[in-house]
Parts: sequence; C-alpha cells; structure tokens
Amino acid sequence: MRQQATVGLASAAIESIQINSTALEIRNRRTKLVKHRRVGSELVACIANLFFWLSRSPIHVWVRPESWRRWENKCFYLLYNHRFQVFAKGRRTVYEEKFPGKNLLELLSRNKLGTRALQAAAEK
Repeated sequence: MRQQATVGLASAAIESIQINSTALEIRNRRTKLVKHRRVGSELVACIANLFFWLSRSPIHVWVRPESWRRWENKCFYLLYNHRFQVFAKGRRTVYEEKFPGKNLLELLSRNKLGTRALQAAAEK
C-alpha cells in the first residue's frame, strides 16, 4: 500500500513539473498531438530520478531527450500497431497522429462515460 501511495505521489509530482509540453496541430488535414521535451528538462529528470531512487519508487524518468523520444515512439507502436502515424522531429519533439473518437477522460468528467464507450475503446 505504501508503494502505491509513493507511486501516486511521484506521478503527481512529475505531472506538476511538466518537463514536456503538448499541443494539437493540424498537418496535411490530420490532427497531430505534438509532444515536446522542454529545454532544461535533463536536470529536472536527474533530480526526479534521485528522488525516486531514494524513495524506493519503481518510477524512472528518461533523462536524455533522444531516449524519451524513442520510448514514446515504441509505446505508440506497441499500442496502435502502425495503424496511426508517429514520427520524431529534431531531438526533442514527437508527433503522434490523433485517432478518431471521443476522449474517455472528457466523457468521465462530464459523467457520460458508459458501457458502450468503454466497450468501443476496448475493441480498438
């Protein structure tokens, strides 16, 4: 239980630091999610990793932007199996094709997340 609390706290800390920025962009009539690793993030990632190590947390933050970018691409393909596009641009930016459908978090926040939406997401 303590480890779950540590992971939850660590996750919240990472999100509040925001070493990455995200934005939507339209390219070639397709919507892309643009993820960019901020300048100076390497130092923040090193400090975060030290904190995680000291707290015995299993979390790790990629320090080098190139490693983070490769991980993002690998995870995207693992989830979507080349049905959607992902590509890197430069050392710090990843473009991911935004797939069709409704955002489940948005549905949940509007109290409209039902069985049909969850089943549809599971089928994709």
